[in-house]
Amino acid sequence: MHHWLYALLFLLGTCHFNIYAQAVSVEDPLVSATVHSVFEQRREWLSSRDVIDINDPYPEDINSLIYSDSPYLLSHSLQPVNWLEWQASFEQGSGDNNKLLFISIGYSTCHWCHVMAQESFNDPVIASLLNADYVSVKVDREQWPIVDHRFKNALEALKGEAGWPINVILTPDGKIIWIDSYLPKKKFSKVVAGFAKRWNSKPKAIEGLANRLEQQLSSDKVNVDIAKKYQLSNTLWRALLPTKHQEIHHLLQLEQQGQGPRFLRTNWSLGLIEEFLRTGEPALLKLVEQHLQRIILSPTYDGIEGGFHRYAVDGLWQTPHFEKMLYTQANMIRVLAKVYAITRKPEYAIVMAQTRGWVNEWLRQNSGYASALSAISNKREGAYYQLNSAALVDILNASSQSQISAADAMSNDQILLSLTNISRDWRSTKTVVAAREYRQTLVRPLVDEKVLVSWNSMYAIALLEAFDATQEPIYLEEASELLDNLWNNAFVDNTLYRSIFHGKASINAELEDLAWFAVAQMNLSYYQGWSNSISDGKDNGALARGHLLLEQLAEELANEKVYLGLLSQNRDGEIASVKSIVYKALQQGYQLTQIRQYKQLSKQVALYDKRQLDQLVNQYSLVRHQANRFNNINVQRAYFAKGHGKIRASVNKNVVSLAFDLEPGWHINANTASMKRYIPTKVTLLQLNGESVQHLVSYPQAKHQILNFDQSPLALFDGQFEISVTDLDYVDIGNNNQQVVLSMTLQACSNSLCLLPEKSVVFLPLER
Repeated sequence: MHHWLYALLFLLGTCHFNIYAQAVSVEDPLVSATVHSVFEQRREWLSSRDVIDINDPYPEDINSLIYSDSPYLLSHSLQPVNWLEWQASFEQGSGDNNKLLFISIGYSTCHWCHVMAQESFNDPVIASLLNADYVSVKVDREQWPIVDHRFKNALEALKGEAGWPINVILTPDGKIIWIDSYLPKKKFSKVVAGFAKRWNSKPKAIEGLANRLEQQLSSDKVNVDIAKKYQLSNTLWRALLPTKHQEIHHLLQLEQQGQGPRFLRTNWSLGLIEEFLRTGEPALLKLVEQHLQRIILSPTYDGIEGGFHRYAVDGLWQTPHFEKMLYTQANMIRVLAKVYAITRKPEYAIVMAQTRGWVNEWLRQNSGYASALSAISNKREGAYYQLNSAALVDILNASSQSQISAADAMSNDQILLSLTNISRDWRSTKTVVAAREYRQTLVRPLVDEKVLVSWNSMYAIALLEAFDATQEPIYLEEASELLDNLWNNAFVDNTLYRSIFHGKASINAELEDLAWFAVAQMNLSYYQGWSNSISDGKDNGALARGHLLLEQLAEELANEKVYLGLLSQNRDGEIASVKSIVYKALQQGYQLTQIRQYKQLSKQVALYDKRQLDQLVNQYSLVRHQANRFNNINVQRAYFAKGHGKIRASVNKNVVSLAFDLEPGWHINANTASMKRYIPTKVTLLQLNGESVQHLVSYPQAKHQILNFDQSPLALFDGQFEISVTDLDYVDIGNNNQQVVLSMTLQACSNSLCLLPEKSVVFLPLER
């Protein structure tokens, strides 16, 4: 497309009220020609999504969503409703004092969103009602999570529960007067017509209703001054943490016998695994494994191609809602990586690898990974994953020595919809191969191709954790490539954008994008050389990129409205709360850069009113990060010396190796310190319960050097060196696995100063 046309589209995109409200009936020839040109450029794509037939003439109806960079919004672009795309200005209302504001929020893989689109938004009668009396705005919730959060909270507060699509009617100045989820056409038509009639005849009554609802909804707003008065101290946090872990453990136990729908509870699993590493309590790991294996052994995990469905409709995981989201894969890979690192059970590594393969095959885009795969194929939910009896007979007969009847095939349906034996690699079995080949004959579900920075950052973090657990280089390579792609495509002119669609970045990043992207970059920095740190003044390394993102995050938090909005975004969903990841990013940034602003901001973000302790169960991701702040046990690798040193632990037969890497200009004291005032390096092996494991430690030969703060030669270790531990007294905990904690006491110094002594703790599973 020519540059002048891009500029024109941008200008048109900012002129909602005088152009787009007229939809296709615009008289300006330039606008009409531009709309026609954009439609023709997107005709093939729209045809591939079944929005229009490739040979259809120019559509009778077209609205401003034709310019959108969201597949979900584009699917509504040929509807008779004069849709406008959400912009931040709509926070203040419609801009048209004569019309109410109608907002509809959904996403591409939402079943009921598509049902309502077909029933109501494609209907010319309902469209005429909306066009006459409303300014109608469509929102992709995945592009605008803050908007979705605001109205989801309102729907929960007023109706008791929330679901999508979320439909809202507001006064012209932006006050809610009605909100609900899916409604059938007849009922929705009455709502739209009724409020329009009342607004036109009795606007004062509508304004009174809006004021009453606003007062009801404002009761949940955060009062920072009051919250500060009652904020949790470190002492209170320490006392609370064990009980909150126990509470989550109990809730996960209850869900094992509960009804549907059932979600994957990855935040709970991660927190319980971390508490297991701190306490050695076997019941925590056992419950997480039970939870994880039941999912893997059910149709909620796709054992044929890989990947997890978002949730199950029933309580036994047997009836999944057949949509696969990128963040779901990221969260589950993180759980699998941690459990595999502890247990070394091969099935967890297989599921990680199969899921990674599925993401690459289905979601890979030039700038990252697409957000989701629809539940619908061939116009039916779950059709791609379900088999008729004839197909099942063919597949089972292809993998069996004897012939199977249709009746027998139906009784063996779960052979294909779930795994029955994960003690061996199922991916190449005849049954799974035959099922995979059969799927190639089916209509494939549609992919939402937009690349979201926050979700892709989550996936990069998952790949890095999978590398930590497996040491398979492909995970590190793909994480590094993904983060480079995001940086090159989403970070434009010193501004991070949230969404990329067909190579075009759009929508300014939100706090969650900055925070997740910063954490991913900082995690990647562990594997890069010291020349990529921020101390050398360069900006091409992952740590420097993370620092730049944190600077922008800090700038955003300086805005009081943004800060107060963040404090209200503290409930976990399937994804950890925005508040918790912002806190995590700032804490990690301080640990690696020692920039005090990050530490101060993290305290402000973690502000918590102790009168609301009963709500902490819904904010477990923040509980997790607080627990790790007090006692963080790293799995196989760790930073130390305030980010100036790295440790990686590995095991080969009967030898544990600790590979140290210190930034140039830094060192730690040798195992025999030169003087009493310096703390020697000491490595101790412990069981998870804290008892010592018999071992022999071999230290490298110390270097002797005179530094600026002492005129006597000092014994030290610097650069890259290794400490090995041998003659281990193994403690078998079952499955031929042993687990130990490497506790290292050390004191790091630069050429001019010494840091306080510290203890670095690394968890390491040992295999015979």
